[in-house]
Amino acid sequence: MKRLTAGAPFAAGADSALFADAKAKIAALQKAGKIDPAQADRFVAAQSAAMTQSMQPAYARVAAWLTAERENTALEPQGAHALPNGRAYYDDLLKLQTTTGMTADEIHELGLAEVKRIRGEMEALKSRIGFAGSLEDFFVFMRTDKRFFLPNTDQGRAEYLKASETYLAAMRARIPEQFGRLPKAPLIVKRVESFREEPGGAAHYNSGAPDGSRPGIYYVHLADTGATPIFELEGTAYHEGWPGHHMQIMLAQEMTGTPKFRGQYGYGAYIEGWGLYSELLAKEMGFYTDPYSDFGRLGRRSGGRSAWWSTPASTPRAGARPRRFASTPPTHRSRRRRSARRSAATW
Repeated sequence: MKRLTAGAPFAAGADSALFADAKAKIAALQKAGKIDPAQADRFVAAQSAAMTQSMQPAYARVAAWLTAERENTALEPQGAHALPNGRAYYDDLLKLQTTTGMTADEIHELGLAEVKRIRGEMEALKSRIGFAGSLEDFFVFMRTDKRFFLPNTDQGRAEYLKASETYLAAMRARIPEQFGRLPKAPLIVKRVESFREEPGGAAHYNSGAPDGSRPGIYYVHLADTGATPIFELEGTAYHEGWPGHHMQIMLAQEMTGTPKFRGQYGYGAYIEGWGLYSELLAKEMGFYTDPYSDFGRLGRRSGGRSAWWSTPASTPRAGARPRRFASTPPTHRSRRRRSARRSAATW
């Protein structure tokens, strides 16, 4: 929160991200002849006043509340079961996000089976790679060997973004082999802005404009490249970009003849399921020529299962704690539900 109110106009130094963006838009209006220099100066002054007189005090109040409230938090993390009617609330959320009638225990058991299945695929791939040790030893190898990490420098970060763009360009060229419709909005890859970047933060997607006037953005946290191994890079690109979140979300938003909310609302199991389906589709299309990258794909799937599938059964139970599984190298938050068809006409 402190980073949101750092820099100009709050204090001396470089412009904050919000102030810099506002000034750039004002400059563009002036360049287009829509406002004169005097108007531009007034707009900049008004922006500065709004940020220092309204925004900054409001954030300061929130920060003060969070600091004071921390003393009231429980020593151990609390789940939905700690709330009044927590079990019923949690069950309703499961139904909402999965669109099924599966109970928490049923989801949990399905997850255990999925993790076991994926672990079998990992064992087979480890053998094909030629690693002599156990699967747990292989996890340690992939977490610690320097070959799997780019330098934590500007050059290393640039290499990560470039590699992501290369994978996505290759996939984009072959998308018509699988889908009949493509979204209007282009896709770009960007590093998360410094004011909200976190070491090891999950990559994510921001949707573009349905008319194609604003691109979709695949955001990557690169504050610490040691937290973003390159064996996860390829699968993450397909999950977030082509044919993953970018294509699914943008085509949904472009739909016509249906209520607008149908294109805007998202169900967790379907959206993340589509992302994981996209990773598997890339495998079926012949991508992941690097076996370590393919192992990273399995690690992402198993890691997502371990967090997602272990939580439902344990969270509603008073006193129970989520289980974790030693089944993957560095994990990535994701969920899976297989989608039925590849034809984009289903959108």
